[in-house]
Amino acid sequence: MIRRVLRPVIIRGDAEHARLDSELSQLRHDQERAAAYLDAVDQILDATLTQELPAGVRRRTSRTGGCSRVICSLAVGDYRSLLGRTALSFERYAERWGWDLVLSTEDLADGRPAPWAKVPLLQSLLDEYEWVLWLDADVVIVDLDADISDEIQADKDLYLVEHSHHGQYTANSGVVLLRSCAWSRDFLHDVWALERYIEHRPWENAAVLDLLGYGLEPARLVQPTPRLRRTKFIDRRWNSIELDRPESPAFVHRGFYDLRTRIRHVTGDLACALGSAEPLTAGRDRAARRIARVTDVHRREEIPLLLNSLGLTGTGVEVGVRKGDYSEHLLEYWKGEKLISVDPWRAEAPDDYRDVSNVSQDEHDVNHLGTCRRLARFGPRSKVWRKTGAEAVPAFPNGCLDLVYLDARHDADSVYDDLASWWPLVHPGGVIAGHDYLDGVLPEGVFGVRGAVDTFFSKLGVPVHATTDDAPWPSWLTVKPS
Repeated sequence: MIRRVLRPVIIRGDAEHARLDSELSQLRHDQERAAAYLDAVDQILDATLTQELPAGVRRRTSRTGGCSRVICSLAVGDYRSLLGRTALSFERYAERWGWDLVLSTEDLADGRPAPWAKVPLLQSLLDEYEWVLWLDADVVIVDLDADISDEIQADKDLYLVEHSHHGQYTANSGVVLLRSCAWSRDFLHDVWALERYIEHRPWENAAVLDLLGYGLEPARLVQPTPRLRRTKFIDRRWNSIELDRPESPAFVHRGFYDLRTRIRHVTGDLACALGSAEPLTAGRDRAARRIARVTDVHRREEIPLLLNSLGLTGTGVEVGVRKGDYSEHLLEYWKGEKLISVDPWRAEAPDDYRDVSNVSQDEHDVNHLGTCRRLARFGPRSKVWRKTGAEAVPAFPNGCLDLVYLDARHDADSVYDDLASWWPLVHPGGVIAGHDYLDGVLPEGVFGVRGAVDTFFSKLGVPVHATTDDAPWPSWLTVKPS
């Protein structure tokens, strides 16, 4: 009797021990791979960047036949070694989209701190080009296919990213796009003229904030000025910082650290420009990487990259959709033919279903309508089914699905039932995964996902991988054995 009662506990304990053993081994392996990877990238860069930028020069790379747009950056002193690396991504981006490139190591700050030097450089280039894109020397372009020119509007002359962090809001001049016009020249003149900010961090950025109407301590928009009417705050992906990182960065800005750390970070991110890593993985505290196997996935946002790498481009299902955010992400980054988003959008009695997703029927209806609108842009690749997972299962023959992602009810019995229902529908080599890999009674609801997943797959002898970079709501995933 005691053995029969303890058997499930023993099975689960053995499975947990095996999983932790596997995760520890994988972490050691990943650490070794990351170190070797950074060494390899360093060697590539050393071979590619045959000449370090000498001090006091302005190097220009021009397009054949003339060009009306230029990318520019500047570094002095030890920061020239940083620019020597990030410039590799600038060069590839300029070639991809037809920009000239100007790299300067001149001392243009006129006795001020070095960050002020961008102002006279921008002023001089506005006399030569219609558009000038400034990139700080610690910015890496990780997505060469993203065209910042798509942000341009006829009535806007200044383009910046505004960041938010802990209730503070600030425009960041690490990436600046300027139209050549009298307004822009006057703006830069007034930035330089605000001498009270010469020694005030963040130097010229503080002057920019002042002119737009921001307060500095705390950072927030206090009194908008007329200049804001000619300013556009562009998507955060154009200036991704670690404290306010967008889902899919295009330009990664590696500020806030000492020079050595910045060099290490940009070295890892440069793998994207070199074609050996995915932009979605850039801008974090580890090297950007290519997703080729289950254990490469550190966040659920990377699951579509795994599917692409494994050649899984058929049909997928997300069970439990709510507002459609993750379905949208899958359709955006997965090359699959069709994603079916399944959710009943049906209110249940609070005592029967304790979960933050169990909202009023009116709110469910709003979420359903919002999901349909959100996913409509994907056309026939997206289907939205308003039914429960159990109601949807009979529509699929066994072994027909490339992906199943479970994010419906989170109590242990419901998760186990979903696994038993959907596992046969995934073909060998396909991926089954799910959200909220944890157990416990939390303010958000009652969770038994981890226990149910571990019990189900331990019986099958199938290992499960858990994501590590999206706490407190990690995902789990596995590939169905052949």
